[in-house]
Amino acid sequence: MDLVDGHPTDEQTEAVKTFLGGKDVFVCLPTGSGKSVCFTCLPQVIVLCWLL
Repeated sequence: MDLVDGHPTDEQTEAVKTFLGGKDVFVCLPTGSGKSVCFTCLPQVIVLCWLL
């Protein structure tokens, strides 16, 4: 994820929380705001959590 001071941006956090809450998510943000990274990494994190 694109990090601000070592943390996901507010927009990334809100999108991921909404998605993990079982809701559909439509994210409309400017280029370079971390949309692709957010949703590319999320499935990998979920798989890693299942493996632990």
